[in-house]
Amino acid sequence: MQSDHRWMAELFQQLATLERAGLPPEQAFRTMSTDAPPRRKSALQAAARLAARGRGIGEIGARAGLFDPLDRAVVDAAASGGKVEQAYRQLAERHGGADRRRRRLKSKLLLPVLVFVLAAFVRPFPAYFAGEIDTLGYLLAALGPVASVLGALLVLIKAWSLIKTTDTGEAIESMLLRLPVLGKILLRRNRVVYLDALSMLIEAGVPALQALRTAAAVPPNRSARHAFERLHAAVERGEMLHRAFAECPLMDQRSWRLLQAGEVSGSLDATLVRISALERTELSELEDTVATWLPRIAYVLAAGWIAGGMTAGGFMTQLPAGLGEALQAGAPVV
Repeated sequence: MQSDHRWMAELFQQLATLERAGLPPEQAFRTMSTDAPPRRKSALQAAARLAARGRGIGEIGARAGLFDPLDRAVVDAAASGGKVEQAYRQLAERHGGADRRRRRLKSKLLLPVLVFVLAAFVRPFPAYFAGEIDTLGYLLAALGPVASVLGALLVLIKAWSLIKTTDTGEAIESMLLRLPVLGKILLRRNRVVYLDALSMLIEAGVPALQALRTAAAVPPNRSARHAFERLHAAVERGEMLHRAFAECPLMDQRSWRLLQAGEVSGSLDATLVRISALERTELSELEDTVATWLPRIAYVLAAGWIAGGMTAGGFMTQLPAGLGEALQAGAPVV
């Protein structure tokens, strides 16, 4: 099954193509609904009905459940400026980039997971080879750790879904941002998401204050969202944008200095795009570095875990009962 981001990327790419061909929104949505998967078809058909009533394209996408708030804001601004096709292509790249990052992370985590599963099956093998456990015992010993870890992950996911909207969830999210390596990655990821959204909104012609407010709601970390909301509030009070960036704990010095230069030169749009691209590149490099070391750490941990489960002489064939005593007594072996 396709991820939501991949499907959204394809949706906006098709909308851009149909917009370029001159199809009105109603016909465009009906055309796409023809070959859409069942769970998407009803949303596209609803969008076509709304388009037939003369609704704006942003409202159509939002009410049909196709657009998120950022998508709607960009499309609405682009529609007022006659740049709908360009907005569609930008949003296709936005969702396509999110899908590519998700798939990259998944592929990077796959190898450590495979190493863990392999170690789980190797660890009890000496006991099985020596006859200390039977086949059923071996399978239970091998699958037990895998099932335990999987169960723990499911419990954590369920627990997180229950507390993520509470004060405890926000405290945990804030703590995660302060962790040595993971925190740095999470901070940069939230910053990249925010800057991508902000630069896209400004480019589409959304007024600065509205763009800041909309972009602040996009990052996945609630603690990060609050920090960006305070940045928006500072600008709303009349503070210069680069000063608000400088006071935001999630922004680095380079970003606000570049932004200051962009404000002075009157090239705010291009500067935000440049800052966003720089942050995205550095995030990819950081993730690649972690991905390089993660399998190595997994190998070391797996080797230690396997070694810890082996008993002395585990791979040696054991002597039959009584044979050792007979040899020690000097009795002849028949």
